[in-house]
Amino acid sequence: MSVRPSKNDVESDFLVIGSGVAGLSCALEVADAGSVTIITKKQDSESSTNYAQGGIATVLGEGDSFASHRDDTLRVGCGLCHEDVVERVVQEGPEVIGKLRNWGARFTMRDDTEGKGILALGKEGGHSHDRIVHAKDLTGREIEGALLMKDFESLPVNHGCHGAACM
Repeated sequence: MSVRPSKNDVESDFLVIGSGVAGLSCALEVADAGSVTIITKKQDSESSTNYAQGGIATVLGEGDSFASHRDDTLRVGCGLCHEDVVERVVQEGPEVIGKLRNWGARFTMRDDTEGKGILALGKEGGHSHDRIVHAKDLTGREIEGALLMKDFESLPVNHGCHGAACM
C-alpha cells in the first residue's frame, strides 16, 4: 500500500491530538522548538475540558503545606496513587497556576483583609485546607479559553483537520 501526498498535507515538527488542557498545554510548551499541528474535534473548544466545572487543588493558602496536600491525596487515594507522582504534582501546582494566570486564565478572586485581590481558594472532597483554585463553576472553560487565546495569538500553530479521524 502506498500513500500519496495530497494538497491537504501539512508538515509539522509536532502533532498534538486534542484541544483540551493537555493538548493545548503541550502545544504551548513545544512551540518554541518547532511548528505544531493540532488535530481537534469539530471546533477547538469542543473538548471534555470545556465542560469541567471543579477546580485545581494546589498549595497557596496560609497554613497549608505540600506535605499536608500530599498526605490528603494519598489518604483519599486508598493506595491507588503513585506516591512519586503525587509528590511531583503537588510540588508543581503553584507554578502551574502561575503559568495559567500568565497565559490569561482568570480565576475567581476575593479581597484579603487589606482589600488586595487574592485567589478565592475553596475546600472540597478530601482536602484538609482551602486549596481549590476555580473560575466559578466554569474552570475548564476558563482555562481552555485562555490557552486557546494564547495559542492563536503567538504560536506557529496550524490547526489541522476537524473530525473523529483525519486521513
